[in-house]
Amino acid sequence: MSLFLTGQVFGVLFSGVMSDYLGRKITFILFTFVATIFSVATAFAPNSSGYVGLRFMTGFVTFPLFTTVYTYGLEQVGGYATTFFGILFNLPWSFGYALLPAVAYGLPDWKWLQLAVSVPLVLLIPIGIMMPESPRWLLIKGRITEAERIVSRIATFNGKDGSMIKLEPVREDSSDLKANFFDLFYTFHLRKITLLLYFVWFSVALAYYGLSLNAAYLVPGSSLYINFAVSGLVELPAYLSCVLTILFCGRRIGLCINFLLGGIALLCVIAVLNDAKAAMVLSSIGKIGVASAFAILYLYSAEVFPTVLRASGLGSASMWAPLGSIVAPYIGGYLSRKYDERIPMIVFGVLSILCAIACLFLPETQGKKLPNTVEEGEKFAAQDSSILTVFRKETPI
Repeated sequence: MSLFLTGQVFGVLFSGVMSDYLGRKITFILFTFVATIFSVATAFAPNSSGYVGLRFMTGFVTFPLFTTVYTYGLEQVGGYATTFFGILFNLPWSFGYALLPAVAYGLPDWKWLQLAVSVPLVLLIPIGIMMPESPRWLLIKGRITEAERIVSRIATFNGKDGSMIKLEPVREDSSDLKANFFDLFYTFHLRKITLLLYFVWFSVALAYYGLSLNAAYLVPGSSLYINFAVSGLVELPAYLSCVLTILFCGRRIGLCINFLLGGIALLCVIAVLNDAKAAMVLSSIGKIGVASAFAILYLYSAEVFPTVLRASGLGSASMWAPLGSIVAPYIGGYLSRKYDERIPMIVFGVLSILCAIACLFLPETQGKKLPNTVEEGEKFAAQDSSILTVFRKETPI
């Protein structure tokens, strides 16, 4: 498992840079093709060494698919659709999470289970071939004619006249064509939000996966399959409720609210460890808070970075999620068994509250014109990050 997550660390960073350089479409097709090969090949691994090697490569190419498609999708929508897409995009994850135990129950042989979750990846290849490149990315690269052609087709498909569409380049300086990952750290304010988001991504993944690993004890007296399914289903209300939270409170304050909810609930578990039902309820509330914050974090991270660095920024930030996931079993298992069973909840709860505080120092993205160039990104990141901005009337998007 640790090697699979380690593969994700390197893969998501590499895919982010590749996506910003080669485009969203090519990155998606290449990673889907390679992911299908390695994931299917894992079922036929000849020995343990081959298995762990294939799992590492599978992790390298699968998680980046999520971040690449997420970035691509957000660049196709605007207004209220940004909020709904950004959050509800996570619903299939929850359904898949809940469905996996049923598939595992019906296919107890791990090789057949591996094939069952791998073969459907083949369907994504023709989808990737048919989908157009992101017009926003094309504009940043100065490929105006291609972007106009794609937008025109979209307008025609929606029953609008697309023949007169004319787009203007969103860049003013050719240096944006050469923007790269290191531009995230060259200026003070971009560096600040980048490092803060790295901490938040690491912490939320540590808490989320630490709680998920305790799924076997979520419903006392039930089987592992049922507990795992319930652990996935409990995230459905989390994703639906956080849509309302960010529509009315914004991304930044929405993050703070859910991190505080999760952190306080998890710390309260410490007081009721002897009461299994109370501990189950509080830990479930804690996971709802953490899962909601995780969903908003994806949306926020994809918005706050400028278009020329969006995939690199989201990719490098989400790279810290698998690092947190690697640490989670040691916090939730080893330290709990060797020292004190309260340690996991203390760590997860405290980190959640620290994340809530850290988010107060980030700029709000709700109702704002999002940055495209590095210069715009620095100005955007320099916005007032006071909590008082929650009281300002913004146009919710």
